[in-house]
Amino acid sequence: EPRNYCGRKCAPPKVELIIVILFFSIFDSTLAQEAPIQNKLEQIKWITEPYPPFSYIDDKDNKLKGIMIDILVEIWKEAGLRKERKDIDIYPWARGVYMLENDPLVCLFGMGITKKRREKYKFVSPFSPGVYGIIAKKSKNYHFNSFDELNKKFKDKDQVIGVIRNDYGSKIFVEYGGNPDLLYSVSVGDRLVRMLAMDRLEMISFGELPTIANMKKEKIDYKEYEIVLVSKKIISGYAFNNNVDPLVLKTLQTAFDKIVKKGITNDILDTYIDHLDRSVMD
Repeated sequence: EPRNYCGRKCAPPKVELIIVILFFSIFDSTLAQEAPIQNKLEQIKWITEPYPPFSYIDDKDNKLKGIMIDILVEIWKEAGLRKERKDIDIYPWARGVYMLENDPLVCLFGMGITKKRREKYKFVSPFSPGVYGIIAKKSKNYHFNSFDELNKKFKDKDQVIGVIRNDYGSKIFVEYGGNPDLLYSVSVGDRLVRMLAMDRLEMISFGELPTIANMKKEKIDYKEYEIVLVSKKIISGYAFNNNVDPLVLKTLQTAFDKIVKKGITNDILDTYIDHLDRSVMD
């Protein structure tokens, strides 16, 4: 009988053949499962809005940059995707939301995450770069401990607090008890901070980081402004349609978790961030 070098009986050739066939069958099956997922990953439409410092086109070199852009590029690398910055489309936020809700192969980022949005969308997350708050000129000497205090301060006025239409800052203002009659909506961040600087608005409800970025862009000294009421710590992510393939989401989440563990997200954050002073504690 056939024996190996230890003198033990060898498996009959037919058994060895069956084992080899089973191995390659499993291997081929794994590849067959992975290939469609990789194809779907390559088909995703990546969409964001002009929202510095998270996503914007640099005036100096006309390149797409920002915190969420740079993190996404690292996610692509970790997931083995053949993507470049030019594969990201910039649309107004409302159009991006429409596309997200009607196409399971759309990713809209960076989206502030709320309980309601968790129910509507799937996320690769979380990422926490700063806070949302009520921002005003230091010279106004405003200080609020609650939205009730703010409402009482402006109870006889309308449209004194600026927000971006459909932005997270407008949503959490109302969710946390702010009077919606106080809000004045605009479409873009640069206009929002200009109106605040020109005293056409008393305050704005906006993200700390995009406020600073837009002020820098408009040559406004952000050090003359402060957060007079902290609304919420920002939790952002990459949003997907609820019908997204779970394996697509899992692949991207795994890649994201790996770059967080490596410290890459913190390194990216450190290249962009300044902070506003606070007249109140977080």
